[in-house]
Amino acid sequence: MSGTRQIIRDALALDVSDLVYLYRPHNMDMTLLSQVGQPKPGIFIRLGAFCWRLLKLVRQLPRSGQMPALTPRAPLFFVTTRNQTAALQPLVTEIKNAELVGIEGFGNHQLPLFWAYVWSLPFLPVVMGRYWRASGLERRPFRHVWDMYWLSYGYYILLRRLLRQMRPSVVVMSNDHMLWTRALLRAAQAEKLTTIYLQHASVSERFPPLAFDFALLDGFDAAQKYAACGPSATKVFLVGLPRFDAYATRINRQSQASVVGICINPQNGLDEVARLVMALAQTAPGLQFVLRPHPSDPRREMWQKLARQAEWEYSDGRTEPAFQFLSRMDVVLAGDSSILLEAALMNVYPIYYDFLGQKLDYYGFHQNGLAAYHDDPQVVAVALQELATRKPDVRDRTKRYCASVHTAYDGRSAELAAALIRQIIAGESLTGGDWQRAPEIEGLAVYELSATPLS
Repeated sequence: MSGTRQIIRDALALDVSDLVYLYRPHNMDMTLLSQVGQPKPGIFIRLGAFCWRLLKLVRQLPRSGQMPALTPRAPLFFVTTRNQTAALQPLVTEIKNAELVGIEGFGNHQLPLFWAYVWSLPFLPVVMGRYWRASGLERRPFRHVWDMYWLSYGYYILLRRLLRQMRPSVVVMSNDHMLWTRALLRAAQAEKLTTIYLQHASVSERFPPLAFDFALLDGFDAAQKYAACGPSATKVFLVGLPRFDAYATRINRQSQASVVGICINPQNGLDEVARLVMALAQTAPGLQFVLRPHPSDPRREMWQKLARQAEWEYSDGRTEPAFQFLSRMDVVLAGDSSILLEAALMNVYPIYYDFLGQKLDYYGFHQNGLAAYHDDPQVVAVALQELATRKPDVRDRTKRYCASVHTAYDGRSAELAAALIRQIIAGESLTGGDWQRAPEIEGLAVYELSATPLS
């Protein structure tokens, strides 16, 4: 009973606005740029959304309320999206007895979210009190994520109970700014468990400072950006992209482009995308085009209709993994998206297409020379015609972003990352030997391979 009281006290002390990090006041405007997937604003709407989801979980009982049967002391990997699964699954395969847990159907075991909602119910007065005490910009997020603030308490309690039951040897996750993972981080820290973060996509200076025991990052660019987020005690190791490994033998070797992928973000609206599509359909008839929305974009029928109108192929990101899609492309056009980096890793020519002419360059891909920049359909059509004649190799541009490129671990990042995790579990020293400190990054202890053995 005393343990339960302590968990409740810890829950009451949570900074729920920090758990729902993307909706903190300094992130709000950027977060709300998305055309889709945003919660409808309004306090009563958010309260209703909470109750509706609880009723859905009640109808799914007993499945939605069953705690997963997990191996005690096993490494715990946690995922909430397809992209996170693609990042962590190669490590789960490499590490003995690893358990892959998730929500919304991702992972091999599901968290019983029913209990998170039930245990949140008594905390409604707490959320109301925080709302009335908030003022100015601090009150603004409540209109969008009141239900997430409310759910944070019960979800945290659920995680604490799960971790106490399992006592995993390590807790590994691939996201650091969503409620589902930030609450898990806080719960694991309260239980004094070792936490590891493995990057699943490109990062920016708007992300929170690293707060894990260890972080396995793609490369120097990610480490530099996290250092800019604020000082951190996390030990960082640059391992490359495990999610790329399975496609290392399918790197593009074409010297002329013939297939072009147009990748759409949830931030993109129909008008600006249709303007580009129709211009390319008319001015670059010799090229084959494939339209691909982001896997999280629910506007599937709208994009399929646009592809049919242009007589283009359609790629469904929910069924075709990103690297499988890229293995068929010669050129990729996208806005602020990690797929530009993933394309360059496959030696697929990346073009940063600025649909709205905002010159945001969120990930710095144009600034750092990874991707060409265009914001005019006619100009990009000319660039594509030139690429149809000569497509240059671009993989060398990715070294800043992927530490394993042109090393003995190129295409073996999962092997390298899994070896580090096994050493962490065994309590072995990670520094020294093949790893050396990267002195040029201040405020963050970053280690890179000093030697890359050939076997």
